[in-house]
Amino acid sequence: MAVLSNGYSFLSSSTTLGVVSRTMVMAAIASTICAVVDVRLPVPAAVEELSIVAVLLLVELGFNSRRPEKTSSKPKSKGAHLHERSSAGKGVSDDSDVPNATLGRLQAAAKNGDTATAEATMQQILASGGRPSLLCYGSLISAFAKAGDVDKAEYWLQALESSNVGSPNGICLNMLISACAKSSAVDRAEHWLSKMPTLGLTPDVMSFNAVIDACARTGDVARAEGWLLKMQAAGTEPNVVSYSSVLHACARSCAAGRAEEWLEKMSKEGAEPNAICYNAVINAWCKEGNTRRAAYWLEQMSSRGVQPTVNSYSTIIDKLAKAGEIDGAETWLTRMAEAGVEADAVSYNMLFGAYSKTGDLTRASTLFEQMQARKVTPNTVCFNLLINAHSRQGDVPGVLRRLRQMRQQGIQADRVSFNTAIKAFSRCSDPRAAEQLLSEMLAAGSKPDVAAYNAFIATCVRAKDASKAESWLRR
Repeated sequence: MAVLSNGYSFLSSSTTLGVVSRTMVMAAIASTICAVVDVRLPVPAAVEELSIVAVLLLVELGFNSRRPEKTSSKPKSKGAHLHERSSAGKGVSDDSDVPNATLGRLQAAAKNGDTATAEATMQQILASGGRPSLLCYGSLISAFAKAGDVDKAEYWLQALESSNVGSPNGICLNMLISACAKSSAVDRAEHWLSKMPTLGLTPDVMSFNAVIDACARTGDVARAEGWLLKMQAAGTEPNVVSYSSVLHACARSCAAGRAEEWLEKMSKEGAEPNAICYNAVINAWCKEGNTRRAAYWLEQMSSRGVQPTVNSYSTIIDKLAKAGEIDGAETWLTRMAEAGVEADAVSYNMLFGAYSKTGDLTRASTLFEQMQARKVTPNTVCFNLLINAHSRQGDVPGVLRRLRQMRQQGIQADRVSFNTAIKAFSRCSDPRAAEQLLSEMLAAGSKPDVAAYNAFIATCVRAKDASKAESWLRR
């Protein structure tokens, strides 16, 4: 019986071998029957073949109709699960009664940064007795965190905790911690990082980096170092961002020696320093007034295969210019160009500022020509510093020339430009120059104030042109 049962199971199976075997057996039986019938009643061969095919078809249909339909047990893809889970958090509640249209309005407002509309929509849901989903809370919290409104983000996170809807996910918490960091709220950033485990979340690199960044923004080196060590103790490997934040903290607190130690330490621990890391060390030494050590690290940076940036050179140039070491600042500007690093207007403005203070119009004009030759576009600050250098020398024609250059190059003169220009008229006795300055002011859309009119009248008085002075007075 077992043999017969196994044979039947094999012939009735849906495997390829079972179907072929079943077809061959049934074809043989049908052919035998047709041969026996043909002895008594001759039948055309075509009819016999058609009959055999019909029998085989009926038998196969009979077997297929007996098989139960199988429910697909194919597991859902990871992407499908992620789609079903709310991006706002964990443990999403399925009993939310928020209409799709309302949910869509809240999400759209949150995504567009319209926190007022998003919050108003959430309050409407609550006022109507609705039960917001975790997605509603998560979208609102993330929107406020992204906007830098820590108080509101924390308020809705606490509301989420009280609602028993679920827990926010790591992304949502990281955004809040980052918002705390940007507002220099170190205590609050630390609080939310410490609370993550109670919410079923494991702090990741972004979580720790946000707290270290908060410490760095306040220049608290010890606190930043402490969190980096806690990060390592928790089994989370620090990355370049982690170390650069500690270096930034050292720079803010003028702890250049510690910055050097951390730069060397990160290299030993496998985190290759980038330009930002080296620039932090250079900045730290410049803040301590040691430009030689800063220059050493700029050279080390280059020798270790890291391309210095504009900031690498500008930090040293700025320190030298402010210390009155103009020759040294000019040398570094030249070295910057020789290294193939293109200076920007800010780099030149550092030197223009030094020339403006000393009234060195000759060097300022020479540098401006060099700037133009290197095709560096000047900005309003650049021209204002130049105008001040001319004004200190009482060079009214030079002042007017710089204002015309600004207009011709499409650079907007501001109130500082004209207030600085008016200083040049303290000893001027040319009424036509006053008229030209007025024309430049009007062309720039700047209305002369009382100080400007007083300067123009005084110019006419020095020129002994009473009628012109009266005309200015009547204006």
